[in-house]
Amino acid sequence: MSASRGFDRGRLGPTGNTGPTGPAGTTGISGSTGSTGPQGNTGPTGPTGITGPKGNTGQTGPTAPTGSTGPQGNTGPTGPTGPTGPTGPAGDMTSSDIDTLAKLNAIVTDATIVDQSHTHAATAISDSTAAGRTLLTAADAAAQRTALNVEDGATADQTDAEIETAYNTQVAIVSQAEAEAGTSTVAERWTPERVKQAVVALTPISGLNVETDGATVTFDMDDDLKHEVEIEGNRTLAVANVPNGAVFMVRLIQDEIGGRTVTWWSGITWPNGVEPTLTTTADKADTFVFLCRSAGVYDGYVVAQNI
Repeated sequence: MSASRGFDRGRLGPTGNTGPTGPAGTTGISGSTGSTGPQGNTGPTGPTGITGPKGNTGQTGPTAPTGSTGPQGNTGPTGPTGPTGPTGPAGDMTSSDIDTLAKLNAIVTDATIVDQSHTHAATAISDSTAAGRTLLTAADAAAQRTALNVEDGATADQTDAEIETAYNTQVAIVSQAEAEAGTSTVAERWTPERVKQAVVALTPISGLNVETDGATVTFDMDDDLKHEVEIEGNRTLAVANVPNGAVFMVRLIQDEIGGRTVTWWSGITWPNGVEPTLTTTADKADTFVFLCRSAGVYDGYVVAQNI
């Protein structure tokens, strides 16, 4: 063994740990583009897109030639017959017509004419009614009255109420306008209400015309249409100068004794045909209104009593 040089080189120690990675270096320059690779396979077809808006209608094409006429259809039903036209002028008679008339005239002249009669049932009258046929076929006048629901002087098959109802149905009530104007000129019914309306409208605004008492008390319409009298005994009443259509008032007052009665002038029709009974209480009054329907004909109404 040779002499030592002062130290010995020791054995190689183990490899140390790897140090941390250093920072990345700068990117080098890009290399040149390689050549295009081969085309890949076609992908699957995508879904159909939505339908776009309808385009404008194109121009009308030329008209095609007319086709051949089809077979005739069935005949429709016959329409209604039209109105008959006017009759044309009569034609000239031929010699044959004249000869025929001469022969007919000879037959009629030589023949004995015999009256003939025939009957028809009432139902054969085309424009008749059942009520009319009943009247035609009635056995006698009484049966006809029964069919018409009327009576004669010898029968009394209708009550007073029925007669009154029939009258009220047939005769209208005078209107308020006519009553207040005094223009009613036809047969109409006057109710107490209408009479009062006429009195208010037609009676001049004035005081009562106070009459002088006496055996006969006359109410003169030339003086006024409102009259009053205090009766001191049984009296006869009269009217004068009453124009047609006039409505007037009479007020009768009992004197301090009372029990006085009156005799009305003629021609008065009272409700239900019954003359009113005068109040007999002393110093009490009754008021009446009258409508002159024509000369000497009056409707009488009780307005108030015992007041």
